[in-house]
Amino acid sequence: IFYFTDMPELGRFFSAAFGGAPTADFRVESVFYSNIFLLVVLMVASTPLPSRIWARLRARLPAAEPLGNMAVMALCFISLVGRSYNPFLYFRF
Repeated sequence: IFYFTDMPELGRFFSAAFGGAPTADFRVESVFYSNIFLLVVLMVASTPLPSRIWARLRARLPAAEPLGNMAVMALCFISLVGRSYNPFLYFRF
């Protein structure tokens, strides 16, 4: 309740939370656009293309598996650090 700065915004939140029509103030677009890279990666990963590329890479470069694992781990760390900012909720008081 203390997150909202004005009463109409709080009313729109409760309306959407309890069965009302969601409004544009909840910024569905921003969530979509912030995760568009992940959606594209998942769409490509659901095809047989990555397994073909991985098989060719492993045949040419024996160290591909450990390097690939480290790259995925680094991307996970970068993703976690980028989303770790969490301001204190009651800073408005």
